[in-house]
Amino acid sequence: NVLSSNVTAMTYYVTFKQMLNICVDKKQIASNVARDATLKIRKPRVILPSKKEISQANLKKDASKVTPETLKLIISAIPNLKDQLIVYTASNTGLRAGELCMVRMYQKTKPQLGGIDFENNVIIIEEAKKRGAKSSEDFIGGPKSAKGRRKIPLKPEFAKALKEYWMALPVEMKAEGWLFPTVKGTLSCNNNWRNRILY
Repeated sequence: NVLSSNVTAMTYYVTFKQMLNICVDKKQIASNVARDATLKIRKPRVILPSKKEISQANLKKDASKVTPETLKLIISAIPNLKDQLIVYTASNTGLRAGELCMVRMYQKTKPQLGGIDFENNVIIIEEAKKRGAKSSEDFIGGPKSAKGRRKIPLKPEFAKALKEYWMALPVEMKAEGWLFPTVKGTLSCNNNWRNRILY
């Protein structure tokens, strides 16, 4: 259980680090305090920490100071609802970027695809976007590990907000069932990686 908790905590931390990278790219914050933090796995032995490891520990400590109020300020600075929900979903579920873009509407007839199940307020992870040698060769595969196939519960009020956002999307953006589709949908877009893979 302790190992499982540590892995979950690190998954949340990595997702939060990715979220801060997005905020830096959009010039919403000046820098990403979590940029140098990594998970170190060593055989049990006595090791004096290096300057780099001390620096990483300090970065993690600084990142832990980010409060729900700070997260709300970050999200409120994002101009559109879709991007706000992407950041909020990432920070509340610990989904990796490749998993997040693969969340679709759950279909009972295709449980192997996973997706967001509004009946049970849960996201079922069965797929993730994988990087190819070039961006044009990205593909759909399984999660990073066997434990990556999982169910993530959602708070009822958050699930309701996601459902309301989904229901308000234009029909063409809902054609393939992705929770966060591209702006013009995907069926008619020959340059979209999901379109190339699925069709």
